[in-house]
Amino acid sequence: MASKYKPLVPELELKPCPYCGSSDIRFSVKTTTISFERAYHFTMYCWDCNCYGPRVLHKTGRHIDNRSELERNTDFYTQAAEAWNRRVTND
Repeated sequence: MASKYKPLVPELELKPCPYCGSSDIRFSVKTTTISFERAYHFTMYCWDCNCYGPRVLHKTGRHIDNRSELERNTDFYTQAAEAWNRRVTND
């Protein structure tokens, strides 16, 4: 089933989930702290089986009030999508 989720960068095609085969892949932004420094990590995840891809870390050192600004950042989205699309074998 196709996702109703609209990708941030539509021309960047995402591979299906390596575990369940779903094509409903979404973008996630989470907040964390590393050595007392504010950081955000970005990843793609499968909506159906909740499998998360590799994380892309961005240290800011400060809190970003407008979270939607991070969620719409195409650079972070592209990095997370490229990490999601990497596989052990490139068939």
